[in-house]
Amino acid sequence: MIKNQCNPNCPSDFGEVFDIFFSSQSSNFVGGQGDKRRTTHENMFSMLYPHMKQQVHFGTGKGGLEEYLSKRFTADFYDEENNIIYEIDGDNHKTEIKILKDKIRDYFFYHELGIRTVRLTNQQVEEMMMEKLLELERKGLLSDVIRH
Repeated sequence: MIKNQCNPNCPSDFGEVFDIFFSSQSSNFVGGQGDKRRTTHENMFSMLYPHMKQQVHFGTGKGGLEEYLSKRFTADFYDEENNIIYEIDGDNHKTEIKILKDKIRDYFFYHELGIRTVRLTNQQVEEMMMEKLLELERKGLLSDVIRH
C-alpha cells in the first residue's frame, strides 16, 4: 500500500499523514520543479528523511567530461551536515555498465569533493519504511492516523 501511495503517478492525501510524523515540511510526490522522474523508493526515502537536499547537481569542472565521462552528476539525496550522498539503486543498477558508471560517480564524489556515497537498494528503503511504521505502531501513533 505504501509503495502505491508513494508512486509519483498516483497522488493522494497519504503524504499529509506522513508529514504529521516525519516532518513539518510537506512531502513532495512529484520531485520538485515539475520533475516527475522520481521513483517510488526515492519518494519513500524522502518521507523518512525530509531534511536532506534532493536532486543536487555537482559539476565535474574543467576536464570533467574527459576524466569522468560527464559534465555533472546529480545525487538523489545529499546530507550536507554529514557530507554524505545517498543513492537509491533500483534493479537497473545491477547491469555491468551501470555498476561501472556508479563506481566512477562514487570516485568523483569522494576523491574530488570528499563526499562519501551510501547506496541503498529498493528493498533496504522498504525495510526502513517498515521499521518506521512499526515504531509508530509501538508508540500508538499509527492507529490514530488510520482512524482519521
